[in-house]
Amino acid sequence: MAKNMWPQVRAGNVRTPLLILREQAGLLGRMTKNVVTARVSDGHVGKDFVYSLSLVAPALDYYSYTILTIRHTVKVYPLTIEDHVNETRYEAAAESEFLQALQAILKSDEVKRVIELLLSQSAALGLPEPSLAPLAPSPEPIVPASPVPKPASPSIPAIRLRRPRKLG
Repeated sequence: MAKNMWPQVRAGNVRTPLLILREQAGLLGRMTKNVVTARVSDGHVGKDFVYSLSLVAPALDYYSYTILTIRHTVKVYPLTIEDHVNETRYEAAAESEFLQALQAILKSDEVKRVIELLLSQSAALGLPEPSLAPLAPSPEPIVPASPVPKPASPSIPAIRLRRPRKLG
């Protein structure tokens, strides 16, 4: 029988950037009653992990606005954060530096402005405009808001679709 030469392994106690972004995405949805949500996309480029955090407005045909992109190797730190809203790049050597940079981006005036504009545009369609009050613990489950049908716009002409013709 072959001798097992692998070490005993277990999951580390590192909170990954992906987990942290997903936590923040959930908090924004709760804060805005899902009028504006956040989506985390993940993938990899070569040996690097790449994540992006985008604002999404479901009532605006799921309009999406990417706030930031994170890139790191399998070792997680150091990592790079591209702040697309404020056009800034951060380098974080540890989780504490990542959290500081992430907070600076998410609490920036420009990100707040984008969220408020998406809330206002959604409210113009008849959705209630939630306040951006701090979160209180919520024991009840979060239920996504149902999509609101868009009213027809008289200034945009309707497009007629033609049925395909049979050849022959």
